[in-house]
Amino acid sequence: MGNNKSYINYFLQQIRDLLKNYTPEYIGNNLNDFIDSDKIDEELKKFISVKDARKIRASLDQRRGKLFEEITKFLLNESLKNDKNYNHIKVETLTACPDNIKEIVNKIKLCRKNLKVYKTPDIDLIVYSEKYDDRIILLSVKGTSRERIGQYLSNIFIFDKKVMKEKYGDLYYLDKDLPNFKISFICFDLAKQKDFSFENKIKAEKARERSQKQIEVYLIDDDPNVGYGIFVFNNLHKLHKVGNFSSLLAKLKEFFNY
Repeated sequence: MGNNKSYINYFLQQIRDLLKNYTPEYIGNNLNDFIDSDKIDEELKKFISVKDARKIRASLDQRRGKLFEEITKFLLNESLKNDKNYNHIKVETLTACPDNIKEIVNKIKLCRKNLKVYKTPDIDLIVYSEKYDDRIILLSVKGTSRERIGQYLSNIFIFDKKVMKEKYGDLYYLDKDLPNFKISFICFDLAKQKDFSFENKIKAEKARERSQKQIEVYLIDDDPNVGYGIFVFNNLHKLHKVGNFSSLLAKLKEFFNY
């Protein structure tokens, strides 16, 4: 069996071993060649002690989610740390961020007039800079889009001041002193019936013309305020405007480049 750290370390060690022959960027762009969803589940079950089927599924979902976060964090940090121009960019969970970054993130909340209740963004990782403290990127990381693409889309509208002002007037509000922040969606697209990527070029072309997911991608890519792209970590044919690991790296560098 084992705790969270043991199963995460098990898989991260496999990624570290790959670094002997490949760059972290290459691994990120070709994760489908190194990671198989069924094999992940087989290995994760070795770390699960419960026997009830429903509890096993819940435990698998929780552990998969944490594993995808850690793989994303590891590969991004490995890609950035040896770049002298951009090694000031760090990727962490909120709890592991410096206090000043935590304060910035905690300011991002939607409030309702005359009430104490509020909503915070649904995020997994924080991208921040040791050089600039006036901007951050929030990452939503999932194995398949079905887990949270709708939630992500709602976030880029809910936490957009212009949208909330137009729709609700002064009834809902965000902090006036918010930092410059963006939210990106990262998907491993591991489901057998994939949403954003396709083994077959013809299927990809048809999906670009007919898939509802294509509209969701455009909603993200066309957002001028909060949305900051959707990125799928594989080497398959993708819907229009879906980026890969390399394009995510480029977007992070661009955001912290001034």
